[in-house]
Amino acid sequence: HELDGPQHPLHDDVVHTAIVPTTSGTLAAQATNLPDARVISGHRAHGTRVGGMSSVVGWTIRILVGAFLVLLGIFSLPLVAIVLDGDGQEGWIIPVQVVLVTLVGAAVGYAMPMLAGEGALRSRGALVGVLTGLVGVVLGLVMYFLVLSGFDSM
Repeated sequence: HELDGPQHPLHDDVVHTAIVPTTSGTLAAQATNLPDARVISGHRAHGTRVGGMSSVVGWTIRILVGAFLVLLGIFSLPLVAIVLDGDGQEGWIIPVQVVLVTLVGAAVGYAMPMLAGEGALRSRGALVGVLTGLVGVVLGLVMYFLVLSGFDSM
C-alpha cells in the first residue's frame, strides 16, 4: 500500500512522502505531515502526476506536437515565399520564416510544457518548441535546396 498508517485524509499524525519539483528540474522526496501532500505537490510517491495522463498518452502527444512543429518548419518556407514573392523581398523569406516558426514554436511549447517532458516548466516547453520548429526549418531548407537543384550537383 502507498500509505503507512491510517488511510483517512484528515489524520494529522500520519507522515506522507511527497515527490516535489526542485529548482533544478529534478524531483526530490520530502516527508511531510500534511494530509494531502501528494496532491499539493502534484505528484504521487511513485512519480505519476495526480490527475495526469499515462506515459503512453504523454509520449503520443509529444510526438504529435513535435511532428506538427517540424512539419510547420518545413512547409513554412513555401508559404512565406508565396507572401513575399516580389521585387526586392526575396532576402526576407528565410528571416521571416525563422521568426514566424520561432514564435509559433515558443507559443505551442509554452501552452503545452509537456512537450519538454512530464512536469517541465513552461519556459523549458517554449525552448523545446522553438528548437523543434527550427529543426523543421533546417530540414525544409535542405529538402527544398535538394529538390530545386534537381540532384544534379550530386
